[in-house]
Amino acid sequence: MAAVDVTSRGLVDPELFPLIDASPPIPADASMIQALRNRPRQTPTFDPSGVIVERVEHKQVTLHVYLPDTPSPRRGCIYHMHGGGFVTGTGASVAFRHCSLVRQLGCAIVSVDYRLAPEHPHPVPIEDC
Repeated sequence: MAAVDVTSRGLVDPELFPLIDASPPIPADASMIQALRNRPRQTPTFDPSGVIVERVEHKQVTLHVYLPDTPSPRRGCIYHMHGGGFVTGTGASVAFRHCSLVRQLGCAIVSVDYRLAPEHPHPVPIEDC
């Protein structure tokens, strides 16, 4: 009988293992969540010129919508769910990257502010996304 992987590693494409192995683990527990959320962010400034940026509140989540300022009848869209292990972060935390990609690719980007755990336990954050 084959061994069963009971870690989250079993949910990852094996081609990504070198990237994961190169990153040190970040220990975290419930007592650290507020400190992680309140830590100062060093978000690069960004130039939103050429990009229309909207904030849309939909039910219990906020969507950050980035559109090229030139109209197009058909365009692609990237749907972004920020990192943070479903406990920290925001949909706007990488706005600098979204604006750059919108200008480079001519696509729309929608980034979601899902509700965070542990206040909203699984599966709420995933269902928000």
